[in-house]
Amino acid sequence: MKLKLLSVAVVSLLLSLFVFVGVTNAQVFKTGDSPTIISSDTVDGSAYMSGSTIDVAGNVNGDLYCAGQNVTISGTIDGDILCAAQTISVTGQVTGNIRIAAQTINMSGTVGQSATLMGQTIRIESQGRIGQDATLTGQDVAVNGQIVRDLVVASAVTTIDTTIGRNVTADTANLRLGSVAVIQGTLNYTSPQELSQASGAAVVGEVNYTQATQQKPENVYAYNAIGALVWVLMLMVSALIFALLFPQTLRDVTNKSVAAPLQVLVNMLVGFVAGIVIPVAVFFLIITVLGIPLAFVIVLAWVLILTLSGAFAAFYIGRIVWRKQTNAVLSMAVGTGILVLLSVIPILNILVVFLSVIYGTGAQLMRLKDMFVKPQYDVTINEQ
Repeated sequence: MKLKLLSVAVVSLLLSLFVFVGVTNAQVFKTGDSPTIISSDTVDGSAYMSGSTIDVAGNVNGDLYCAGQNVTISGTIDGDILCAAQTISVTGQVTGNIRIAAQTINMSGTVGQSATLMGQTIRIESQGRIGQDATLTGQDVAVNGQIVRDLVVASAVTTIDTTIGRNVTADTANLRLGSVAVIQGTLNYTSPQELSQASGAAVVGEVNYTQATQQKPENVYAYNAIGALVWVLMLMVSALIFALLFPQTLRDVTNKSVAAPLQVLVNMLVGFVAGIVIPVAVFFLIITVLGIPLAFVIVLAWVLILTLSGAFAAFYIGRIVWRKQTNAVLSMAVGTGILVLLSVIPILNILVVFLSVIYGTGAQLMRLKDMFVKPQYDVTINEQ
């Protein structure tokens, strides 16, 4: 079984422009080395936070978006959580859903609805509780807290030592049921070997085992090499052609990032949020029927922005690495070369592509914002 994991989660993905403290009446944006919502604070709206160490001990009456190196959420989130970091600990109460990507995830709080967790190491402690379903993808996954409904897990090692309210579906190399494990529904699992079941563990429903067929390593590596080669050639050709045709556009879009390193994080914030908002907006336009033509235009523009995002990321890297170089094509060649080297490293390539896309997307959107001219609706012609 081959798992592609985010072993190192996105660090400092989300960044905001303004800082608020205390009780607010709208969304708040916090950034810095250690942004905090203290226990006595209440955010009456969604919170966006980015920094090295993030501590959310207060109440958020809305959704929480965060990214950093170390994130601790011990307060009450009356909404959803969408976070990425190196290490994330959730010990508080969340009434909605949680969506988390991190290298290490520790969950000992309560989640009212569902949880989607992706990381290298995932721990749902005995105090933890998922009110609906849990979807877990990791290298080492341990579920010791209660899952009220279904559990879906894909990992190298999976340990279940708790009560699962309904069914379990697992794709794992090693499945272990602890002494207090109780699966109230059906257990469906795919693995090279049968599960290890401790005395006292119970499965109320059926146990369906599918033995995994393992591919030969050489076939997997050959496939990856071809895919990586195609991607590399596409990136290099398109990026260099773009540098030849539009060197000034590349400079204009990346100038702020080169001059102010923090602008990189701002661009990532914009790209990340846009990646969530744009598909939702298109969906609602489509269901209105009348908005379908506008949705079509937005989709075309969005595809173009995503397609060009890698080129802008490569050019930015080239300018940073070779600061004295003024030739756009040479800067692009250097940046593209670096991205190519990083993109062929397993696991790391996932992170590199993700960061390149959200940076390039955000940089383009920020440039479009700067170029935006307020419409003039007065069409009266002034007589001379």
